[in-house]
Amino acid sequence: MLLDKLKESHNNELLTDGQVISDYMRGIMLTSDELTTVQESAILKSKGGNFEPTDPDKVLEEVQRHIFDSNWDRLIAIHKQLPSAILSYELPAGITEDNLQDRDWRLNNLYRISSKDGELIQFKLNKAQWIVHNSIKLNPKAVVLKSRQHGISTYALINNLDRALFTSHKNLGLMSQGLSESGKLFTRIQLAIKHLPSYVLPYLGISVNAENTKEVKFSNGSTIYIATSFRSATLQGLHVSELGKIAAEAPQRVAELKSGTLQTINKRGETIIESTAMGDNEFKVMWDNAVSGKSHYAPIFLNWMIDPTCVDDKALGIIDEGYFDKINYEFSYEQKAFYTNKKIELGADMFSEYPSTAEEAFSATSLGRYYETLLQKLRGNQITTHSLYDATQPLYCSADIGIRDESGYLFFQVTHEGINVLSLIYGSDMIFRDFKVEMDAYIATTNRGRLHTLYLPHDARKRNVVTGKTPAHAWMELGYKVQVIRQTNSVAQDIKVVQSYLPYVNFDMGGKNIPHLVDSLSAYSRKFVSGVWSDTPNHNVNGHSSDIPDAFRYMIFSPLVQKRKVTELAQARIDVLEAKAHRDLLNSDEKSEIIDGVLYTGDKNFWRAEVEANRKGDDYVVAQSNVTDGLDMGSGGNSKEVVDGLAI
Repeated sequence: MLLDKLKESHNNELLTDGQVISDYMRGIMLTSDELTTVQESAILKSKGGNFEPTDPDKVLEEVQRHIFDSNWDRLIAIHKQLPSAILSYELPAGITEDNLQDRDWRLNNLYRISSKDGELIQFKLNKAQWIVHNSIKLNPKAVVLKSRQHGISTYALINNLDRALFTSHKNLGLMSQGLSESGKLFTRIQLAIKHLPSYVLPYLGISVNAENTKEVKFSNGSTIYIATSFRSATLQGLHVSELGKIAAEAPQRVAELKSGTLQTINKRGETIIESTAMGDNEFKVMWDNAVSGKSHYAPIFLNWMIDPTCVDDKALGIIDEGYFDKINYEFSYEQKAFYTNKKIELGADMFSEYPSTAEEAFSATSLGRYYETLLQKLRGNQITTHSLYDATQPLYCSADIGIRDESGYLFFQVTHEGINVLSLIYGSDMIFRDFKVEMDAYIATTNRGRLHTLYLPHDARKRNVVTGKTPAHAWMELGYKVQVIRQTNSVAQDIKVVQSYLPYVNFDMGGKNIPHLVDSLSAYSRKFVSGVWSDTPNHNVNGHSSDIPDAFRYMIFSPLVQKRKVTELAQARIDVLEAKAHRDLLNSDEKSEIIDGVLYTGDKNFWRAEVEANRKGDDYVVAQSNVTDGLDMGSGGNSKEVVDGLAI
């Protein structure tokens, strides 16, 4: 066959030059590895002159001779004949060579897929697929945040099949969530190839060389790979389906993708990474970077409204007109009915599954995060750049001691109306003396120049097998007063206690590493396992270790903080707000914004509601403290217990 002869000569340098010249003369500036199968075949399929398409050897010999002799005029003459002589295979009536060289036409006319109802139908780009397709023409790299059922995976599959058929020597990857999804992708590719129009493969002069669940190879040198991970493959195109879910369930695969596969794809290699929102993970990072222009990827958001099937005849519940009024879109009744019914069905998952805006899609990520919703309420109020250090109050520190991991030391004070978080020192692979140097430097900047107590976690009682000392003893030898917090029964229950206290914590954003603390608390989340949020915290989320939130938790469970009831803190906050309101009324021209070093804004009714909401919570906090801290909170919290010579 002519194609076989072409393959045998493909590595011949002169023939490769001839292909480049061929396309240059036709006004297409391409390198040899970017030639389409049609273009490669065209240079050898000329009619007229000294060429006989039935004699491949003579064709190859003649082309190479003209190139060797630099016979440009003869080559130009050949190109003038090509448009009417590219194919020796007769096309069906109504199908032209221009059609087959037009990718838009091919995508909408050559391929068949299985519908949602299991029927064999012709693939045609829908609105969402056109948006992605047209974006890829301008920028070959895209991050697609989407609602459900837009068919982007189907588009990527058909688009990559088209590239493999009509472009030679391309390695294209389809990355799926798991082995089951990989098998489904292979079945869909088989279906599309099986039902290609009968003239396509003869027109191209190619065949399927090999196919299995991992790859489909074509005789033009192109291959489609199907895998759950690409560690070191070199690809010219890649589609990643549901990266958000992959990142939530198997973050190591995303790390391999970022550090390996994505680095091997050249700037013009088509790369589509798509997903619904699924927590605060690497997909969200990639989306945020694309939106902010920090990557080469174009951000594409596909809301549910562009899907014409997202309609319903009747709403099964009350339509929330206020919600639709906030969205800049003209909704039909049928769309409102669909949304209302889906929200009844999906509940809290509605924002991630059928988002109306990109911001809404990721608002659902707070569902898996312990503190984010509360922190959002504090921003601009108790998260302030004003210094919160109070020279009249003693300074304390809570710590999480990482063994071969990150450690965090959090400085704080407790005042009448709340807990002020002042500074954070953290790091990994550091010995206690290294931390002491930084801690002493900070303590020296305070008016009192001393630390009252260092609170350590329960594992500070464990002896080091080399030194025979516990971390608690080590810190005592370094000159610190140490108190060890007893181990609790449930981290999940402890986090609920922290949540009840968080509204009364003030963050000094001007303090060392406090912005990192807030980011770590915001990122602190449950593990996402088998499609549901578990009660187990993630150890690391986007570079934020759980050790920092653990140090914050130990601060809340310190005897000092646990002496203060949540209702007392809420009432103190009300008193502060009432005092501020009174001062503002007396001097409206110079409204006070700072009281005792803390910036307060907001409605005192909110804090009154907090008092009522936390009354039952107080009982739990006290009961929990009785068990976990070894303190008799009911009798004033003054009794102590001695363990390993330490007051706890």
